[in-house]
Amino acid sequence: MAVAAAGPVLTFNPKENEREVFFKRLEQYFIVHGVTEEADKRAHLLYSLSEEAYILLENLCMPQKPEETPYQDIVQLLSNYYGKTAVVWVERQKFYSASKSGNETALEWSVRLKGLARYCNFGQQLESKLTDIFVTQFNPGKVRTELFTLNENTTLNNAVEKAKIIEATLVIRDPVGEVKSEVLESNVFRITQNNSNVGATADQHQDPQWYHRGTAVPAAQRSQGGTRRSGGNSSNMALPQLQPFTSSGRSPGCFHCGRNHNSNVCPYKEYICNSCHGRGHLSVVCKKKKQILT
Repeated sequence: MAVAAAGPVLTFNPKENEREVFFKRLEQYFIVHGVTEEADKRAHLLYSLSEEAYILLENLCMPQKPEETPYQDIVQLLSNYYGKTAVVWVERQKFYSASKSGNETALEWSVRLKGLARYCNFGQQLESKLTDIFVTQFNPGKVRTELFTLNENTTLNNAVEKAKIIEATLVIRDPVGEVKSEVLESNVFRITQNNSNVGATADQHQDPQWYHRGTAVPAAQRSQGGTRRSGGNSSNMALPQLQPFTSSGRSPGCFHCGRNHNSNVCPYKEYICNSCHGRGHLSVVCKKKKQILT
């Protein structure tokens, strides 16, 4: 009888483990530890079963006992009981309806797709099916735009590698520390006028360092006139092209934010000040704050 070396103990709990994966790992365990005798394989298998699975096996083996039942018969009994009947059309429906979520990387998306295609029986069409869904169901953005430039005969690996490279370039910083990620940029510059979040939104934009980064409106929005969502009404108002601070400090002009534009069109005229909690200006131009400091 072969004696298995110490190592990870495999366990099968039907509530936590997938039956097919467990038996594949068990076979590899036998190879690594030199377990070849059927009786030894049966002993390892019975030892690895959870209490629930073992009691079930006793019922399945009746009138025999599990320790008297051949190893392959036990495997068949458990496989028949715990095995899932895969309906090809149901599995393909899951595959075709999948789409990449915003928090997934390109690699994670490709791996999830492969898992969904597991029981689809695509045969020789598997590669093209995976590539089609990987590209067409990628979430909207610069990565998908670039993927659409690929040749229709491209492979899944090529598409994944291209997406990974683009993802990496989107988080590269330039010499002055500006984040080039379109995702981060849209989050930083999104301006919301929802009254329930006014204080929190103002916190983000009242940092003087934020102003010194330049214009508060992304280039894509400036070229299109820019719009701001209003939480209290359905109308949109255009965001002005705000001028950056001068090297000597804040440019004269708007008493809401200190920027060089007309106060009537300032996007911050309804914000709440972090310093005095008054409405209509930011902390960076708060007069009461200056009085307190002096």
